[in-house]
Amino acid sequence: RRRAAVKMGLRSALVAALVLAAFALAADRGGGFYLPGVAPTDYEDGALVEVLANKLESKSEHLAYDYHSVLFCRPLDEASGEEKKGRVRSKKHLNFGQLMTGERAEATRYELNMMVDETCKLACISKPSKKALLQTMKMIKKGFMVRLNADNMPVITRSKQSESYWLGFPVGIEHEQDLVLFNHVSFTVLVHRPAPNVISKLDGISADRVHRVVGFEASVRSIDHKLDAQGKLTCDSTSQLKLTQSTERLVFSYDVSFKESDQPWATRWDPLLKASLEQRRVQWLPLINSSA
Repeated sequence: RRRAAVKMGLRSALVAALVLAAFALAADRGGGFYLPGVAPTDYEDGALVEVLANKLESKSEHLAYDYHSVLFCRPLDEASGEEKKGRVRSKKHLNFGQLMTGERAEATRYELNMMVDETCKLACISKPSKKALLQTMKMIKKGFMVRLNADNMPVITRSKQSESYWLGFPVGIEHEQDLVLFNHVSFTVLVHRPAPNVISKLDGISADRVHRVVGFEASVRSIDHKLDAQGKLTCDSTSQLKLTQSTERLVFSYDVSFKESDQPWATRWDPLLKASLEQRRVQWLPLINSSA
C-alpha cells in the first residue's frame, strides 16, 4: 500500500511539474500572475469568509494526513448541531490539480466575517480520544504543519527574524521533552477594496463595503485556557498547553483581524512568487490549485 502511494505521489509530482513549468514561464514573462477564467469573490462587509482545511504534512513524511485525523475541532452537523463523526468529506468540488496532488477542502470551526475583527473566540472544547491524542503527539514530534485556505489563498506563517515564510503553521512544538500544542491561532486576512467598475455584483451595496481577499496569514500560541469570574474564556494565560497521554480536555480558540492592502486581487500571488527558490518550490502546488 505504501509503495502504491509513493508511485501515486511521483505521478502527481510529474503532472504538477509539467503544469508548473508552464506557469513559471508565464510568470517570468508576465510580471503579474493571473489565471484566466478565475473570477474573484467580492465580499460584502460581514459576509462569511470560509476557512477550509487542506491537510497536515511534514518534510519528514511522504504521506499527508487529513486535518480531522487529529485533535482539531470537527465541523458541526447542520441537523443535530453535534460534531460530525467519522471521516469529514471535502466541502467543495476539487479541480483536477487538487485531486492529483491530494488536496482537500474540509470544513473547520473557524468563523471569519469580512472586516469583523474578533479576539479570543472559542472554536471548541473537546475531549480527545486516546487514538487522536497519540497521533497528535506523534505529529508534533515529526514537525507536521497545518494547511488551511481562505478564498483559495493558503495560510502562511511569517518569520519574525526575516522576510521568509512557511506554508501553514505547526501543530505544536517539542520543547525540553514537553509536547506543546498550538491551540490558539491569530489570523490576519489581507483585503483589497476593488474599484467600483470591476466589482462583479453590487446589487445596491456600496462599493466602500466590498473587499477581496489577497492574503491569509497566521501566528500561533499555546494557551492553557482559564475562565474568568463570570465563566468567560480568557486567552491571556502565559501557561502553555502540554500534551500527555492523560490529557482529558482541550480548548481551541482564535483571533482574526482584517488589514487593508494595496495588492490587487489579480496579482495577489506575486508576494509568494517573489520568495526564495526553496520557498517557491513549496508554493507552486497551492498556486496551481487556486484555480478551483
